[in-house]
Amino acid sequence: YMAAEQAQVRPGDVVAVWGAGPVGLFAMVAARLLGAAEVIAIDRIPERLRLAREHTGAIPVHFEEEDVH
Repeated sequence: YMAAEQAQVRPGDVVAVWGAGPVGLFAMVAARLLGAAEVIAIDRIPERLRLAREHTGAIPVHFEEEDVH
């Protein structure tokens, strides 16, 4: 939560989180709680990306298969 708060996430923001492990998932949830309109989960492990999509509604991006930029 502190990371999302320090990043000053506001309602309507688009937030990208690099890493969809436990800490990243918590950051995604915090971003949603602070009103982020979209959350993008960036990782290379399919299971983590699946969890991010299912539990936070994040858009999954596999950084070895897609251009993150």
